[in-house]
Amino acid sequence: MTNDIPSAPDRVNYATSAEYRAAYSRWRDKYDPRRIAHHRENRRKRTEAGLTKAYYAENREHLLDHKKEYYAKNREAIRERQKTYREENIEAYKERDARRYRNNLAAMAQGGRAKLAAPPWLTREHWKQMADLYVEARQLTERTGIMHVVDHIYPLKGRKSCGLHVPWNLRIVTNQENTLKHYKIDKLVR
Repeated sequence: MTNDIPSAPDRVNYATSAEYRAAYSRWRDKYDPRRIAHHRENRRKRTEAGLTKAYYAENREHLLDHKKEYYAKNREAIRERQKTYREENIEAYKERDARRYRNNLAAMAQGGRAKLAAPPWLTREHWKQMADLYVEARQLTERTGIMHVVDHIYPLKGRKSCGLHVPWNLRIVTNQENTLKHYKIDKLVR
């Protein structure tokens, strides 16, 4: 146990017994060393026995139903608790979102209509190839100072035909070239 655990609440600091009991209950749930040790020991025993995975695998439907029922009964309290937590930890949320954005630039760039135009039979390798193209376009932009984008050779929303969001329909071009093309099939492709 670490030394930064606050001591249990003192009865003198509370006007009523109910307030003290509520504060003590919150402290006990979060910091009581005996309770924490008990939970850790039970978790260790269940894990060693392989009960955790087996139990969840066998009772998945029952547990999901229970979770849905609990949420339906306690929807407002859960939302309020989540809202309060978000407000108290806004900096952590901002940092997490910034980290997700930095780590998933390629996926973010493929958003919107492009993902809708992707066929369901694409493999992970196809998605990786497309993500690599978006990363390469960004690196080219940073290296050269000229804006590069990923272009669909056959546009997703063409006048006469529509292309798919697949690796073999993508290429890296300058933003100026892409703007000039404007929903037309590139004449070099034909």
